[in-house]
Amino acid sequence: MAYTYELSTNIGKVRLKSMDKFLDDSSKYIFTDEEIESFLDLENDSVLRAAAAVVEAIAQDENLVKGKIKLLDLQLDATVAAKEMRAYAKSLRQQADENEDFEIDFAEMADNTFAQRSQLRRDRLDE
Repeated sequence: MAYTYELSTNIGKVRLKSMDKFLDDSSKYIFTDEEIESFLDLENDSVLRAAAAVVEAIAQDENLVKGKIKLLDLQLDATVAAKEMRAYAKSLRQQADENEDFEIDFAEMADNTFAQRSQLRRDRLDE
């Protein structure tokens, strides 16, 4: 059970984007490297999607967002904090959608003999 924070690795990047550390001691992490790796596996090695999954997992755990969270002069109720964490996870997923290159394939339908011949000629020229 290792806990590393190297920003050159995907595990470190997930920790950075998900703020995977305890508020009272920033040198302690919530998830092990193996758990973060599992999030990466589940999200097809997408750092942003894995970070979103980590944030959602933290938001689901009552013990991690229990009570009130105090940040500077603000105090947030745990339900409000969990709601904000889920909104952040949603924004991470939107970033992932915008950053991913989608490959789109087109299908051509030939519904008569002439269209079929034309399609076959184009296919041969593409080879």
